[in-house]
Amino acid sequence: MQVEWQGLRMIDKEDNVLEVYKESLIMIDKLIADYDPLVIAGVMMAQSLSLYKSVLSEEDYSSMVASILEKKDKVYTFTTRNLH
Repeated sequence: MQVEWQGLRMIDKEDNVLEVYKESLIMIDKLIADYDPLVIAGVMMAQSLSLYKSVLSEEDYSSMVASILEKKDKVYTFTTRNLH
């Protein structure tokens, strides 16, 4: 898997992030009807780390994981009727 960013303008990147974020929320909402939110979160976290590991250098991957850990207390919570 290879990610190409050089051809994208900043606005395109921001639009892509918002679109993927919206699509992932739709997917999560569908999954929550049938699965435990902790199972969904675990699978998404594992997939996220795999994506980072696939496209980043080892140094950048380690920096990303460290950055995620540093921001662990700045994460928003979902407020929805569907969460168990």
